[in-house]
Amino acid sequence: MENSPNKRILAPPNSNKRQAWESVVESASKSVDSNEELKSSLQRIGQAEKIPMKWNRLQKSQFMTFLNSVGGYQVNPTIDEQSWELFSKALKDHQKNKAKNANNQEKKMEPTKNVPSVENVNKRKSDENTVSENKKFRKEIEVSESLKTEKSLHEENKIMAKKLAKKQAQQKKKNMIKAEWQSVIQSVITEVGNNEALVNDLEAVRNAPNIPLETKWSCLIRPNFMTFLMNIPGYTVNPTTTNELWTLVSKALKKNHERKIAVKTQVETVKVPKINKRKEAWVAMLKNITMENTDSTLTSNLEKISQAVKFPRYLNKLTQQKFLNFLKLVPEYQTNPAIDKKLWNLFSKALNERQKNIALNAVATKEGKNGIKTENQVVSENGTKKKRKHQTEENKSQVNGTNNQVDDTPQGVVLADQTVKIKWSTIGKQILRVQDDNELPLKKFQKKIVKDYLKQIGGSGDNESVDALWLKCHQKLSKNSKFQIDGDKIKLVS
Repeated sequence: MENSPNKRILAPPNSNKRQAWESVVESASKSVDSNEELKSSLQRIGQAEKIPMKWNRLQKSQFMTFLNSVGGYQVNPTIDEQSWELFSKALKDHQKNKAKNANNQEKKMEPTKNVPSVENVNKRKSDENTVSENKKFRKEIEVSESLKTEKSLHEENKIMAKKLAKKQAQQKKKNMIKAEWQSVIQSVITEVGNNEALVNDLEAVRNAPNIPLETKWSCLIRPNFMTFLMNIPGYTVNPTTTNELWTLVSKALKKNHERKIAVKTQVETVKVPKINKRKEAWVAMLKNITMENTDSTLTSNLEKISQAVKFPRYLNKLTQQKFLNFLKLVPEYQTNPAIDKKLWNLFSKALNERQKNIALNAVATKEGKNGIKTENQVVSENGTKKKRKHQTEENKSQVNGTNNQVDDTPQGVVLADQTVKIKWSTIGKQILRVQDDNELPLKKFQKKIVKDYLKQIGGSGDNESVDALWLKCHQKLSKNSKFQIDGDKIKLVS
């Protein structure tokens, strides 16, 4: 039987190895003349099913171990010793012949090697180039994959931010609707007076977690209202007060709906079409250019441009190429590179002045919006107050003059634009923050906020315009969760 060490060093050979093994054993047996026992032992060695895996580097101890695994072989120390001597000698001869054959083959191949040497060098270079290109390509792939992962992470963060913003907007809208519901029911509570049972029921309705949909307030029917009452946690329906409760709540909701419709119909902001504003700005700029023009050769061309029906749409984005394209569309205008260049110089100068004037107007509007005084006060390091230099009347007139040059529009249109920009909530906060407990009676607050609003826009209104402004203000502040309107009082919550 084969032991475990033999299993690791012996294996059945393939055809080439079998042929080489048999040739070595055959050359060893040729040197034997009359010793039949030695010949038969060598024959069995050559026909062995499993031979040493590394027999070309076989040592004596390994050979003796191998003999024990040969089938039908009887161990004989003298024969084994002779077999090893013959086998080792034949193995050395076999290795020498193999080395000779390899050298002869190399010598034969030398002429053929010298001829394509340049091609081989080029091929080697091309192989090196392909390897370097492959490395570059792999690096590019790695970089692109890392960029893709970064991009995907950025997109995921963007989607999450959008979802969060949407969720916050929905929550804000819910809070505003709930605040409006509470203010409506609170107005009913103030009307009820001393009826404790009815007041308790109304407070439960006011503080209910799940209120009816805002779109169904005006058309709320009694069965739905009863279902709403039964779903209020910790509330038991009182049959004696249910009818009166339903009457008061439905009446208040309808009244609130009518007030909203009245505000929408009465408060209508005059919106000047954008095309009219652009046309006015274009005409004003042309007027200024014509007045400042000193070149007589350009006068007729400017008249043709002013008579054109079409004009550049966006003045702040007007470039030289766009201006030249516009000149081609002007009727009865013949293009001339020299004149076109002169015209563009005039227009580019006017456009730069216009942009400066727009920047000045933006600063003036921002100061008016924030309620900044002309004499600003700054606290110095030692605690004393220093007055900044306020704008002179000359500067103000300069700003007004630039407004007239750029827009050349009626004063009413400018005022309409300014009223749109001013926020009622900002004025309301400024008024209520200086009051005790941030609270004022509604009538007093109405006078103050309308007065401050008119002061900021620089105008004064009659009784009708004041009422309309108050309706608009009331609509804005009632939707703002930071203002709480309870009956005849208004309070700044935060």
